Amino acid sequence: MDFSNYKNYPIEQINSETVGSNIEIFQKILKNASNPFAGKLSSELFVEHETQIALQKRVPWHQFYILDPANGEVVSAFRIIYHRGNNGYTNLLVSFVHTKAEYRKRGFIDYLISECIKKYETVGSYEFSVPGSNNKDTDDFIKKHIKPSEKYFWTLYSAVQTFYARFGFVPFRDMNWLTYKAEEVSTYTIDDVKTGFRDTTVELIAFDEDVVKFFADPDYASYVNDSLNDENVRSMSLDNPTFYTCHNRDLCVAELHHKELKNTGLRLKHSNGKESFVIVSGDLHHEELVIHKLFTNLDVATESELLDDDLDRIQKFLHVIFDEYPFRELGFVKGYTFAVTTADLHAKDPDTQSYIIEKLQGNDWSLDTSNTKFLAMMKDYAKDGVAEGTVWLNNGFWCFG
Repeated sequence: MDFSNYKNYPIEQINSETVGSNIEIFQKILKNASNPFAGKLSSELFVEHETQIALQKRVPWHQFYILDPANGEVVSAFRIIYHRGNNGYTNLLVSFVHTKAEYRKRGFIDYLISECIKKYETVGSYEFSVPGSNNKDTDDFIKKHIKPSEKYFWTLYSAVQTFYARFGFVPFRDMNWLTYKAEEVSTYTIDDVKTGFRDTTVELIAFDEDVVKFFADPDYASYVNDSLNDENVRSMSLDNPTFYTCHNRDLCVAELHHKELKNTGLRLKHSNGKESFVIVSGDLHHEELVIHKLFTNLDVATESELLDDDLDRIQKFLHVIFDEYPFRELGFVKGYTFAVTTADLHAKDPDTQSYIIEKLQGNDWSLDTSNTKFLAMMKDYAKDGVAEGTVWLNNGFWCFG
């Protein structure tokens, strides 16, 4: 591909190891990305919480960008975020893809993504086509984190699949959503959540509690994870949930607005050793609350009455947690709105999972199978598309991380 038109636009980079000394340009990139990624948040608030998340360095990430030589403005940028997967894979997530409005429709993002993917897939042996690009720092980071002995694949989300097809990405249509919207907030209380079968112990999961066990413990994995060792199956690792990104965003916004966050989930424990739980956070980019995981090891075939009681309590709890969610009064969420991907309804057998979906639909949740909210897309490393037979398993909200 000929990129001679961009000879005045060398590619620059920042990464998770150098961001501390490059905060000013990093925040300039974030300010541009706030349109459209900030939702109802102000640009300033978006920049603040995304900076905090980036500085935590929970996973490696690589930010690429180009500047206008005439005025120093950020023209286009995107980020590659590393997420551990199963079977020795690492997921390279393409995120925060944006071009400043006045520079759009001039091919800048095509140029930037094409060059950076080629740089990655040659493990730094390819020289950026535009002189003056930052090859050395880019190569050093790639060679440190991309190992010949390991396996990689690319992922992203988009509602415009035709655009990313030019880079070799293909859609994975498994992001079906259940959404719940109510005109008015209910009058349910925690006492209502505690009302039900007497042998059920009700525990609130506090906002500051360590919830990693609810995601990482194999006992809490869905039946679909039984096939994780199949080489055709790709998945995020169980101990790397997207929850922390949304959790940290909630925390940052709460601190800036002097608000208190009380609970993030509900756990229902039964005398027979079975249990159900739900874990929730804000998804402020999309102006709603999101269920990261609803789990049960109850069996609908033999324990349907107990399962119905758990689901009833969970529905009431969602009303309660929305009532106490501090950001709705600031206009950061759209009315009373919850969302969950069907893959984040975890059960130990397919019949129980299907029953939960049907039960929620009976309680006014709407099922959206259009894949327009987020279209998950994937590309094999150094190849177009994906190998025949590749299957994706969602292990957490936003699935790819």
